[in-house]
Amino acid sequence: MRAIRQLGDIRRVVSKVVSGVSDEDLFRVPEGFANHVAWNAAHVVVTQQRLHYRLSGLEPHLAADLIEKYQKGTGPEAGDEASYRRVMEFLHRGPDLLGVDFENGRFETFTAYTTSAGIQLGTIEDAIVFNNFHEGIHLGYIMALRKALA
Repeated sequence: MRAIRQLGDIRRVVSKVVSGVSDEDLFRVPEGFANHVAWNAAHVVVTQQRLHYRLSGLEPHLAADLIEKYQKGTGPEAGDEASYRRVMEFLHRGPDLLGVDFENGRFETFTAYTTSAGIQLGTIEDAIVFNNFHEGIHLGYIMALRKALA
């Protein structure tokens, strides 16, 4: 599926942008922002697992404790450097695993969901496309945070 390949492309860009941030700045919240680079990067990984796996009634590939730290409604205080590093180890694996699981027909069911932006997701395909949109938004935040930290 093309959108899954695009997810891999998005993750490569996220990785490149985040790798240019110092360890100190990864966890610094600039004035005017609600979170930091590390939270945004980890949040996209966690959200993908929630949208695709949990809404399909499947066990996510990412550990539940990591999902809890970076899911919607959390903030920069929820995570720490160790949990961030664990999530980032999964950054590139997520799209690959999604592709394999999708091709193998693992997504047999899907619970319809309305996003906080009011977008209706009725199928796994909807969720995959929406997730790319969501990751693009957070990539934009990461880039703005980098600029604010400079």
